[in-house]
Amino acid sequence: MINQKFNGPKDAKNFLKKIRIKKKVINNCEDYILSKLGKDIYENFYKNYTIKQWGIHPKFLDKSIVGRLPIRFNRDPYYVNQKIKVMPKHGYTKLFFNMINNPRINVNLKTSYEKIKNKVKPKIATIYTGPPDLFFKFKYGKLDWRSLKFKFKTLRKKKIQECVQINFPNEQKYTRKVEIKHVTKQKSKYSTLSYEFPKSKGDPYYPINNKKNRDRFDKYKKLIKKAEKNNIFFEGRLATYRYLNMDEVIEKALILFDKLKRRY
Repeated sequence: MINQKFNGPKDAKNFLKKIRIKKKVINNCEDYILSKLGKDIYENFYKNYTIKQWGIHPKFLDKSIVGRLPIRFNRDPYYVNQKIKVMPKHGYTKLFFNMINNPRINVNLKTSYEKIKNKVKPKIATIYTGPPDLFFKFKYGKLDWRSLKFKFKTLRKKKIQECVQINFPNEQKYTRKVEIKHVTKQKSKYSTLSYEFPKSKGDPYYPINNKKNRDRFDKYKKLIKKAEKNNIFFEGRLATYRYLNMDEVIEKALILFDKLKRRY
């Protein structure tokens, strides 16, 4: 559709220059998209999708939520701009299994840290990856999270849709449907679609980046800093109350490992 309307990237960029709304200060998601893409594109593609995904109007969400996604003028199909994009050779399940496949590692599933923390006596340190408000017994109140409900549909087809992901900004209760096979490159007569339904309750998936939660987390950060003196370190998307991609999670884990290795 875009290729039919514009004669190449230069034409599209010139069009956006005309329709974008200049703003001296970018305060939120709405400001950011209006300043980049104008009112019509914001209204048709971003506004309702954001409300559906977050349960909050874009004007009350931090600009970083939409700012992290690239606006492209080429056929690059990837979600992010990193030069190196890879998947584990045998999938993430095998990767995680190999990480814990050691007699010195014990894994307790469906176990609350709160129930066992007094029984665990670490020789070096504790690395906590859960929500910080839970760890500190909600001393400064509850941090808000957005959760997801997934529904799966498997069909006897090699491919169901033409691309990995289709977004639904205005129609349907789900935000997107994803055909995983496009990413994994699996060879099968069957393929599975994943439908994502945002909700307020459930497992914490996405930190809600607005002023109320940023101010609340700033208070928890002071407690986190004090906890480090007792050899308790907070890392990961939940513990740092940040949206992190997989490569960022791995990088931060390695940085923390080096830090602990030097210290101990």
